[in-house]
Amino acid sequence: MQPSTGPPRAAHVRKEDFIEKRRQSVALFSAGFFQRGTWAVFAYLLLVVVASLFALGFVLGQLVNTGIMLLATGPSIIIQLYLIQRFTNQFLPEQMFFVVCESTLWMFLLIVPNVLVMLAAKLLVRIFFPMTPPNEIEELLVGNVLWCILSPLIIGIVEESIKFLAVRRVLWKDHVCDPRALIVYGITSANTFAVLENWNYVIGTVASPTTPGLRLGPRWVSNGIWTAWQRLIVSVPGHCLDGSLQGSILAHYKFFNFLGWFGVWAAVLFPALSHWLFDFVATFIPLIHNHHVKQALRTLLRKQQPAGPTVSLKHRTDRVTNPSITFWDHREEHTVYITSSQDEKLLEGPMWLRQLVRYDMLFLIVIVVIQFIITRYLMLKLERIKHVNVRALRNADLVSAPDHIYSLRSVPCHVKWPEKNDRHEQFVQLADESSDEESGRQGAQQTYGTMLENSD
Repeated sequence: MQPSTGPPRAAHVRKEDFIEKRRQSVALFSAGFFQRGTWAVFAYLLLVVVASLFALGFVLGQLVNTGIMLLATGPSIIIQLYLIQRFTNQFLPEQMFFVVCESTLWMFLLIVPNVLVMLAAKLLVRIFFPMTPPNEIEELLVGNVLWCILSPLIIGIVEESIKFLAVRRVLWKDHVCDPRALIVYGITSANTFAVLENWNYVIGTVASPTTPGLRLGPRWVSNGIWTAWQRLIVSVPGHCLDGSLQGSILAHYKFFNFLGWFGVWAAVLFPALSHWLFDFVATFIPLIHNHHVKQALRTLLRKQQPAGPTVSLKHRTDRVTNPSITFWDHREEHTVYITSSQDEKLLEGPMWLRQLVRYDMLFLIVIVVIQFIITRYLMLKLERIKHVNVRALRNADLVSAPDHIYSLRSVPCHVKWPEKNDRHEQFVQLADESSDEESGRQGAQQTYGTMLENSD
């Protein structure tokens, strides 16, 4: 019998080639794009629910401060523990601690540009919108609008630049021989900002303006819990995603020469734009959503005097809606005034319900989701480089020890091993984390060659 003639059989595809092809295309938008990240997000949301229940238990047990501070600190601790578990061998714990300390130091410098922006906004108002004392409400309105537009842009650039300084200092260190280390350090710097900023927001919310310390009343307790919970849902993930985006861009720049000379500046510009969009939505939408602000804006555009008599205004800062905007509160009828969403005249119902129906929360969640997609894409593109056991290299004294800015000295970034000798072979063996010895060796050699080029 003659053998049947048919189409030729396809050439046998090696398993290694198939795995390599799948690994290089893992960052493409497909069903697998969200598979790994979805479980991490689900676990984080589950921990959010658990932390909220614990905080509520503390509040009901008259331990209000403990519950609110748990909500303010817990998310960052959870994310940091996940990083330590997920990238155990790709970073050095000492360097992570130094990044936390340096980020804390740089954050204090944020106070200076913050004050300068406020003074510049007031100066612009007085120059372009000169107003007499009876129109002080209009002046306040214009100042708040300018603040909502200028402040997020400038403060976003300043904050992301300060985060960048802590990560940029270790960019060319020889112990950063795995690109995932830059992501870890970027998120660590962002987490430090998130914790300190949460403390500032929460303490400012729960501290009664008429009572010193942290003695709380029912309204201030509810406001503090809502502020902590809101930041837990959108602000902390937003900070961490900005830090992850910054670390991913720096990793692509170092290992793939991403965007050439512009790669370093892109690590500041793109997170700053994301930060500006987030802050702009968080500040501008609550302002224009206020009924009294709309009325005052119509009055300002028509160049008319506010209806009703001008009265002495009482200063109050609303930490729930926006800690950067100064509001003025009084109770005279037929007077245009700017107040916050705490005012009972705006909406009826409990505070959490009034805050929940606001539009800004929905927009912020959408922004965080977009940040997640972009960051996820960049992180998966880094899978082209094999994992490197940095701790083993450090224990063998093949890379330099972590250093910090407080030492006031610059540690050389050059690699310690020559190109061809026993130390190079030892590096390749220690850096191999793959079960496939040959692929692990190739990944280590690829990283080793990249580091030699960057250290020249």
